Amino acid sequence: MFLDAKKKKSLETYKAYRNSLIQVFNDWFGTKEFKFITKDQLEQVTLRNMVDYFDTLSNELNEYEGKKFSNSTLNARITTVKELYKYLSAWDYIDYPTDKLSQLEMFPDEQKEIEMIPFDLAMKYIEEAKKQKNGLEKSLIMELAIE
Repeated sequence: MFLDAKKKKSLETYKAYRNSLIQVFNDWFGTKEFKFITKDQLEQVTLRNMVDYFDTLSNELNEYEGKKFSNSTLNARITTVKELYKYLSAWDYIDYPTDKLSQLEMFPDEQKEIEMIPFDLAMKYIEEAKKQKNGLEKSLIMELAIE
């Protein structure tokens, strides 16, 4: 029912949530099949279990000595777990203290930001764009200056 509710809003969200749940349930309960997960199993997962699980994944390395899971992947799984527990609890399918889920914190964003170009360089781009006869080139240079 949880996944069906997500599917109504967005097929992509549904797919992302489903994939996250398959991984988490396989790790927690040894099954990828949702129909075999019981109310008792879900209720027995504590906040400490969740935090330890995601911390373990965060520290896992792949064969190339890099992180196996990016923080954005972990955050997607955390969000999925939180949403699932809130949904099931709100509909009284499970009895779970969802107020504690706020303690399950997200990992920091690892995206590399592109440094802004200096203002004087942007102004040089604009001056160069004024010289251009071709509309496409002029437009692209202006977009670069604006960015």
